[in-house]
Amino acid sequence: MTTRPAAPSSRPSESIPRPPLKIHSLAIVADRAQITGTHPITIGENTIIHPHARLRAETAPITIGKNCSVSEKALVSASEGPEECVIGDGVDVQGDAVVENAKVGDWTVIEVGAKVGRLSEVGKYCKITPLSVVLPGEGVEDFTVVFGDGGGRRVDVSLKGSEEMRAARERGQAMMLEVLGKLILDGGAKWRGT
Repeated sequence: MTTRPAAPSSRPSESIPRPPLKIHSLAIVADRAQITGTHPITIGENTIIHPHARLRAETAPITIGKNCSVSEKALVSASEGPEECVIGDGVDVQGDAVVENAKVGDWTVIEVGAKVGRLSEVGKYCKITPLSVVLPGEGVEDFTVVFGDGGGRRVDVSLKGSEEMRAARERGQAMMLEVLGKLILDGGAKWRGT
């Protein structure tokens, strides 16, 4: 009877570059988030980066404002050119959504599976509905809802015309972040180097 050689106790580690990180002390970055690249990534106050969310700063910096959420399997990427990826305050990037080298205005929601293409600019208080696409280089005005296969658009007149509605969206985001802050463990030491 022959014996099988023992399997190695550990795999050789691949050298995956970790970008310079500037994470606000009140942000939560899950231990299982995937953060790679060589350019700086800045994460603002009260922002939550979920487990399996992906941040890739391969060719340019990424800046994520305060009170944001980047959900599981979402990708925020600066890997297609020298243009920085900037996510404004209060932005919700939901599961499987992709933002590539783009600028996204404050309080915008990028829903499940939506894609914001390279060099595009999305205004404030917008909604990119599930599976919708903002094409590379395209502009989206403030308060716009992008929907459907053909990139249909309409202005959210309720949100545009009511400061109370905008405040309600901001309160809703704050409530969501408060709950997520209790559910998602901060990977603190791993990302902050402490």
